[in-house]
Amino acid sequence: MSMTPSRRAIEAMTLGGMALDNRALVVRCYSCRRTRRFLAADLARVYGENQSPHTLFRRCSKCGDGLYVGFGFPQRGDTIRRPESVTKWQWRDEVWEPS
Repeated sequence: MSMTPSRRAIEAMTLGGMALDNRALVVRCYSCRRTRRFLAADLARVYGENQSPHTLFRRCSKCGDGLYVGFGFPQRGDTIRRPESVTKWQWRDEVWEPS
């Protein structure tokens, strides 16, 4: 029996469920090696709680190549992209400090 998680369970993930677990999305570009981390709670406010995290990021905004989307828990010192305003979404980088 395989020890890897079921693909069906991974595809059933939603931003709302990940936000309840305080998870972060790690988006990494294959070509330019740029890595960005987003809190699932922030993305759920922007895109909705029922949105699948696999459909949010397809191409790198810098070079246009494919992306890897992973999941994890934010660690102390991580740089997290957070929204700055509610009317027009602007993102800024900040160091992660758990409350």
